[in-house]
Amino acid sequence: MAKYILNRLLVAILTMFVLTTATFFLLRLVPGDPFAGPKVIPEIKERLRIHYGLDKPLAEQYLIYMGNILRGDFGYSLAKRGHRVNEVIKDAFPQSLDLGIRAMITSIIFGIFFGIIAALNRGKPLDYLTVVLVLIGISVPSFVVAALLQYFFGVYLKILPVARYDTFWHTLMPSFALSLGTMAVLARYMRASMLEVMTADYIKTARAKGLRNTQIVIHHQIRNALFPILTILGPAIAMVLTGSFIIESIFAIPGLGRHYVLAMQNLDYTLVMGLTLFFGFFLIVMNLLVDFMYGIIDPRVRYTRK
Repeated sequence: MAKYILNRLLVAILTMFVLTTATFFLLRLVPGDPFAGPKVIPEIKERLRIHYGLDKPLAEQYLIYMGNILRGDFGYSLAKRGHRVNEVIKDAFPQSLDLGIRAMITSIIFGIFFGIIAALNRGKPLDYLTVVLVLIGISVPSFVVAALLQYFFGVYLKILPVARYDTFWHTLMPSFALSLGTMAVLARYMRASMLEVMTADYIKTARAKGLRNTQIVIHHQIRNALFPILTILGPAIAMVLTGSFIIESIFAIPGLGRHYVLAMQNLDYTLVMGLTLFFGFFLIVMNLLVDFMYGIIDPRVRYTRK
């Protein structure tokens, strides 16, 4: 088990190194100037470049940045003068985390529930209805769902606030819009996993022993069908918990996603890199947790030589 964990940690560290390097150099290829503006004279622009170290050779900038990253310092934002990237993440992440937790709980509960219902009613109208809803949830982009929710519940019916993130009622529409895609994916995987488990030999053995159908479904079918869901649950949790760029922008939520969009528009290199690495780190950690859970639940995983 220790060797398995060490291998996964080494892969995670290598992944973070590649992500950091690729992000740094790719952002330097983006056309534009973060200090461009009608009121910014060349002298001021040059002073700003010197102040932020952008006048140095690219290789030297990279070494300085990597040294700062190892100390946990993402540097100063180019657009938000006087604000450190660490402070922006610290202030904005709670909103994204709160939105993500609400959306993730909704996704897991309803996604797994609808998947189970569809599998237990295979070939019946309820199964077909669930499959149609799953296809809609996967196909329709989240920003379309968000816009429809805003118009119907906020403008037409006027029962929910259109934007902001102040009260419980403000959280309903963005949470559902963010959760719909993940909910549909979980429902599809859960349905497929349940159908596969239902044809397994141990299910036939349990029926032959005279176990009640409720016992078989709860203790055998659902329990074993949940194991493959772990494969997508790690990345899904990471993506939802870190918030959605578009959803936060549409509902004017001051989370990481909204800051990311604004940073890209303003060519704020340091903020974009800091947020990208934060998102990447979060995703890698969630994948690591899933790998460790696999190793704990299934001994074949931690003893494999592959």
